[in-house]
Amino acid sequence: MLYSAFFLSFLLFSPALSQVTDCTKLLTCSDCITVLQCGWCFTPTQGGCQNASSSKCSPADFFVPTSEVLEYSEFPIDETNQISLQNINIRLRVNEPLSFNVSIKAAEDFPLDVYVLMDLSASFRADLTTVQALAPQLPLTLRNVSSDFLIGFGTYVDKPTLPFTSNSQLKGYECSLPECDTPFAYHHIVALTNSSDLFNSSVHDAVVSTNVDNPEGTIEAMLQAVVCD
Repeated sequence: MLYSAFFLSFLLFSPALSQVTDCTKLLTCSDCITVLQCGWCFTPTQGGCQNASSSKCSPADFFVPTSEVLEYSEFPIDETNQISLQNINIRLRVNEPLSFNVSIKAAEDFPLDVYVLMDLSASFRADLTTVQALAPQLPLTLRNVSSDFLIGFGTYVDKPTLPFTSNSQLKGYECSLPECDTPFAYHHIVALTNSSDLFNSSVHDAVVSTNVDNPEGTIEAMLQAVVCD
């Protein structure tokens, strides 16, 4: 039974203030505590941002936050639990990292679903050729990871309406390529299946399409792919 330990580090970063060397130049508490060597003094007569190592402020009035783990719980790794960390609640100070360990165990022969969502706008014609060449190898590679896998295929371009596509494109007049599909938002072509032949033939038969603007309807296609049966 093999276990892997992963070292995780979390950091909130403020590049604008991380290079400050003179704490007294920081005029607000929020700016002050983003610099690790600084702390904020609430004493009325000598308040403000000060260097934490040389401040003469009363400790009771000197605010120097630290990153810390507030809650942490873990379960032992077994056949049903693959990740030790179950719950963690942390408080982070800007620019101060916080690290903790997480142990995982990779499940053997776990169920694996892979859905290939392909942009078929004309500018991706070369990429489609690459995917078509790799398609026969993908199921073979997945089988090395898990024998219990399903694979699906979907395509998208953009909304078939102005201003995303033109009327001439919708009628199939505006395409300089030898083979070109009319514009479409999303096509769910192959539902998750264990048939490598069906996946390969569907990818092989895919053709590009056209649209007007550079961005494509990626987010819409992803949402539709998620809810498709």
